[in-house]
Amino acid sequence: MVRVAIVVGAVGVRNIDIVRQAFAAFEQRDPELLIAIASPDVVFEPVTAQIAAGGEAYRGHDGLRRYLEDVARVWQELRPSPDTFYERDGGIVVATGRVYAWGAGRVVDAPAGWLWRIEGGLLVYGRIFETAAGALAAAGIEDATQAGASPASDELVQPTSVTPTNLPEPKDDRGGAGGLPRAYPTPDTRG
Repeated sequence: MVRVAIVVGAVGVRNIDIVRQAFAAFEQRDPELLIAIASPDVVFEPVTAQIAAGGEAYRGHDGLRRYLEDVARVWQELRPSPDTFYERDGGIVVATGRVYAWGAGRVVDAPAGWLWRIEGGLLVYGRIFETAAGALAAAGIEDATQAGASPASDELVQPTSVTPTNLPEPKDDRGGAGGLPRAYPTPDTRG
């Protein structure tokens, strides 16, 4: 299977690589790997917070450690399975795919969207959405497949909006008008 990254704006592949490392850390429940790629003041808003943390975001490195402890307590298995990545200026990366989980009297096999902001090579913000469309809308990225591009296509498509909404503001001035997205295949890392 080929994974697809849809890049919006003039940003590098490195941010997607950081997000992939985050997914590996979550799946392996490896707090040291996660902390190595996260800002000390990272804010993370996963769905698990609704179950285990009273709906409060996990903040900072201690918060990420607590999140992984909560995951271990609530879920026997929690496996994010992103298959498409969207990257845009301002350090924004959206991943869409599915999440598989079981535990706490629940079984989950559902679509999901993950929204990330990377600054200075570190995760500074993350939020999990129950739908891909929710994550894309929060990032101000119209679903490229609805905009006329197939994820497997190299066709360039002008997004209708590239201004993220409901996100913490970036610490620098990299945000603003986007550019043209380009879809390109990326290697399947699931092995």
